[in-house]
Amino acid sequence: MLTGADLHKIRTELEIPLEEIADSIKVQIAMLRAIEEDNLALFPPAVYLKGFLKSYARYLQIDENAVVNGFIKRMVERR
Repeated sequence: MLTGADLHKIRTELEIPLEEIADSIKVQIAMLRAIEEDNLALFPPAVYLKGFLKSYARYLQIDENAVVNGFIKRMVERR
């Protein structure tokens, strides 16, 4: 299960600025920061979050299902 911290670590190891990803996938940088910080309070409804997560995972070339499923599972557990 991948977390926001895992996404941050992968992104920084690949030396990709968050701004570059935001511009490329058309997601606000604040949302990407919320994802990397696992800040559930700032997450949009799940349907939008899934799309953002899939786009982010594709950009990093990692398994989108692992990312989405991990985030959704944590959201359910925290509620």
